[in-house]
Parts: sequence; structure tokens; C-alpha cells
Amino acid sequence: MADFYLQLRTNSMTLKNLETHEEYTAEGEFSSSRLIIGDFYVAQSLLVQLIDAMKLNVRLPLTTHHRIVIQALEKNEGGLSPVEVRLLEEITVAAFNHKLKKVIVSHDELPMPQRQAEELLENN
Repeated sequence: MADFYLQLRTNSMTLKNLETHEEYTAEGEFSSSRLIIGDFYVAQSLLVQLIDAMKLNVRLPLTTHHRIVIQALEKNEGGLSPVEVRLLEEITVAAFNHKLKKVIVSHDELPMPQRQAEELLENN
């Protein structure tokens, strides 16, 4: 099991392994003028690319389940709506092929230090 931190910005996402500090960023046209995720399938495809870059075997049966903190760092004025939270969860669960033990969506507007992401995964 590994812990991850996913940061979303307009048309950009960064996936960081909290244990190895390995970090990958991908860019694509998935945001809209109002939403951080305007195109579900493009965003999911980019996240799959990040997962593949980290060489995670989430498509194989009987592989370990991971934990992840997700944070939208842009287009979140006034907080995320329940629909936006669900969208972030669904994209992440689908990209990880349901190999997730815990998914936490952070409502913070500023990037969090690694320690804070680790604490969220431990305490929630």
C-alpha cells in the first residue's frame, strides 16, 4: 500500500507518492471555464498516465490498495460542491481501477505540506 497526494490545477495535475517523494505532472485540456474538471474522460486518462508513469500495477488482480488525498487548487472559490467532490472521487477511483482503500478530498485552497497530507490519511 502506498499513499498519494493529487493536486489539480487548470488543465494540469500532479501525482505525488508520499513515501518515495516521486512526483509526476501531466497537462491536458480537461478544465472548463467554470470547473476544474470539465471533461471527465480526458482528466481520467491523464491520471491513468500518471499512475502508469509511477509503474503502479493497479490493473492486475490482487494488487494492493492505496490511499490518496485529492486537492483542487484552482476554481474552488467558496469551496467545492458535493457534486465536484463526487466527480474528483469518481475520476480517481476509476483511474486507480478501484484499488483504493481511502479517498479524501481536501477543501483547502493552498497546497498542503506533505506532513499534512499524511496526517489526513492517518486521522480520517
